[in-house]
Amino acid sequence: MTEEAPEPPSEQAGVGPGVLRWLAGLIANVSVLTALLVYFGWQRNYVMADRVGIEESVLGQSVRDYLLRSVRPALVLLLLVAVCGLGWLQADRVLAPRVRDRGPEDRLVRRTLRFLAVAWLALPLAVYALGFTARAFAFDGGREVAYVGWPLSIGAGLLLTFYGTQLRGTSPADKESLLHAFVAVAVVVMLFWGTSNYATLQGNALADRLVMGIHRQNEVTVYSPKRLFLAAPGVTETELPGKNAAYGYRYGGLRLLAHAGGHYFLVSDRWAPGGTVMVLSEKDNLRLEFSRT
Repeated sequence: MTEEAPEPPSEQAGVGPGVLRWLAGLIANVSVLTALLVYFGWQRNYVMADRVGIEESVLGQSVRDYLLRSVRPALVLLLLVAVCGLGWLQADRVLAPRVRDRGPEDRLVRRTLRFLAVAWLALPLAVYALGFTARAFAFDGGREVAYVGWPLSIGAGLLLTFYGTQLRGTSPADKESLLHAFVAVAVVVMLFWGTSNYATLQGNALADRLVMGIHRQNEVTVYSPKRLFLAAPGVTETELPGKNAAYGYRYGGLRLLAHAGGHYFLVSDRWAPGGTVMVLSEKDNLRLEFSRT
């Protein structure tokens, strides 16, 4: 008695996991992930520096600095992608067998396939409507979500439409590799665009904390063997007595704006965006005292 040969797996079965594996491999690529983190760190620093009135290049941030300062906030976006991927996987476990067993005549299958066909347009329009409504009602949280979600919704919509073509099996076999390539380029571009928008929000929030809370920054007292001519409203200069003293001048009324690239960026107590920012190097023969009141 011969055993019956197992039925070949359906072409539509496992479509979701296949697409998700391809997407996860794309995003988890070390080069893409590193570039994403570095770009996030640079964009956030650029926005913050522009708001406080200095050039981003003056901060002297290294690639390592960008990476270390980007991991925590950028993980929010990656976690969002992971959660959406898990939700997609669970939905595919229900949808793919139903497409295989019941076909497009099933009401749920028919409606789902129709939505997937227009997802590339429907999702961005929904996010745009959210942003428009939030602006009309002065809801800043909704505007921020829409600002970050707009490019991500374009990428997600393209992915869902691509998934719909895979479910239907309507994608031409001879053009499958081209379709994968175009979708990959679009998803990566939208991911970087969304990251840029998120970094812009983070940079503005960081600048707001500095501007509104400059008096909560560390007070800095600078001791120098020579006169530094630190001139800004609120900065005091005191000549110290003693010919054999290691330091001849003391400067007060300063606050620490940032410490990056081996330099201290100092401002006065009366500083406002666009005001003077003083830069002291760690290599200079100076003594800096930090305190907080």
